[in-house]
Amino acid sequence: DRKRYGNDLYGAFGRDFLTADGRRIMIVAITPRQWSGLVRALGIREEIEAVEARLGISFARDEGVRFTHRREIFPVIESAVLALPFAEIAERLDREPVCWEPYRTLREAVEDDPRGPATV
Repeated sequence: DRKRYGNDLYGAFGRDFLTADGRRIMIVAITPRQWSGLVRALGIREEIEAVEARLGISFARDEGVRFTHRREIFPVIESAVLALPFAEIAERLDREPVCWEPYRTLREAVEDDPRGPATV
């Protein structure tokens, strides 16, 4: 059994974040390309480099390191996302190779499925 991690993606970087206009967005960066895209999209290079320097590590190539130190990374991402409305964040993330989606409840995800309602 592993312990509970809430909405944190187990083993890599990922979680939901609140935007300036009160929406939630799920952001995941597993690959080095996704991670560097996220850092560019949010304009947080200096803040991330400061965390890396303080910890003596690099987040650039290892998703496991990003997971292990996610509590150090989350505040940086939270500040950047909370400063912007959803539409602007979406536009920035779409320009980069970042894996993201609006955060939805299970009901919202099923209701929004373009294939139509689920049948059992």
